[in-house]
Amino acid sequence: MCDENAQNGTDVSSAEESEHFYKIICAFLSYRKFTMTFINKRLTYISKLPVKQQIAYRNYKEVLEEVKKCIELNNRILKLITHDLGKMFENTRHVWEQNMTLLRDKMTSEDIDKVQITLKQFYRDWSREGAHEREQAYNPIIEAIENHFPENSCHREDVKVLVPGAGLGRLAFEIAMRGFRCQGNEFSFFMLFAANFVLNRCCDVDMYTVYPWVLQVDNNITSINQIKGLCDGK
Repeated sequence: MCDENAQNGTDVSSAEESEHFYKIICAFLSYRKFTMTFINKRLTYISKLPVKQQIAYRNYKEVLEEVKKCIELNNRILKLITHDLGKMFENTRHVWEQNMTLLRDKMTSEDIDKVQITLKQFYRDWSREGAHEREQAYNPIIEAIENHFPENSCHREDVKVLVPGAGLGRLAFEIAMRGFRCQGNEFSFFMLFAANFVLNRCCDVDMYTVYPWVLQVDNNITSINQIKGLCDGK
């Protein structure tokens, strides 16, 4: 009886983990629907204003139309990020298409917010614009490791470095580029999926442009900041 309960418990845990895995994929693929709904509502509000007020909001309306284009471009990248992820685990008992159909109705704005946060993470880890922030956050760690293991005093390929909370993997990448054996550890599937895409499927710089601020409606100097794109350069 104990063995049977233990086995049942394992099955439940595996099913929950599988559902969570597919839910994150579904969140990426639901990004366009949720964000377009948000922008279209704003455009609808403007269209219902008196003509004089609509004229006053004309520039803002044009920005919203550009935001929609940026959302489409972000969505293309998200599709690339999630491409073939549903087939990653061959031993899963859940059918990919069936899970997606069931989980789409469970998506919430909080799930899409996490996708948006993931897009913003590209700013710090993989854009030229984020270089200064990377220097402040990562360079002290890299310098400490290099000082502790000078290149002329050890074989760096034998030194194992673990990066907990690796995010999109830039710090782990930088450490590995300096000759160390480095492994990143990350809890969030949102980050893991995006990091897998950058590290394993992007073979050059400036391959894609991400628009992480399309829903950033506060703390903007101008509304144009919403449609600022970031190239994935070093």
